Amino acid sequence: MLTINGENRVLQKQIKELTEKTNNNDYFLTAKLQEKEEQINLLIEKQEKFEGLIQSLIDSGQLKRTS
Repeated sequence: MLTINGENRVLQKQIKELTEKTNNNDYFLTAKLQEKEEQINLLIEKQEKFEGLIQSLIDSGQLKRTS
């Protein structure tokens, strides 16, 4: 006859819970990382537009370059 230790069941349950929690954390972190990437890309696009506008003002003589 085989007997199963009750402690083993508890440990198995804890492993399952921790695995699920880790997977949820991974999903959350991945989503947050993607959100930050999108924010960075948006800021890069805005910076490029500002640089283009400034260059247009310089080219048209409405703004003088310093330095």
